[in-house]
Amino acid sequence: MLSAFCLGANGYILKSSSSKKITESAKDVVEGGSPLTPDIAGKILQHFPKRQTVQDEMEMLGNKEKEVLDWMVNGYSYKMIAAELDKSLETIRMQVKHIYKKLNVQYNAAAILKALNKN
Repeated sequence: MLSAFCLGANGYILKSSSSKKITESAKDVVEGGSPLTPDIAGKILQHFPKRQTVQDEMEMLGNKEKEVLDWMVNGYSYKMIAAELDKSLETIRMQVKHIYKKLNVQYNAAAILKALNKN
């Protein structure tokens, strides 16, 4: 079914649909529509990941990652965070990398914004 859409299908109706529904769907396509039965629409939607809320993303962080993010929110550099937590700079960089991945961000400011908007 998804391959049909990838190949340019404008709609998808099951063979078991009534002849009236098939005729209406064909007219719909001619008029620029994209007819789908509710069952097909549901199956298509299952292939798209559900969007997580910022709160959901924040809950994915481990305690150490949350601690590092809190220091980042307070304006500390990686080097300063490493010193405060008595960790190596490389450990902090790795934790930040995990934070970025879990929060779906690519830079510090975006991670900090998510942390500030978690409520």
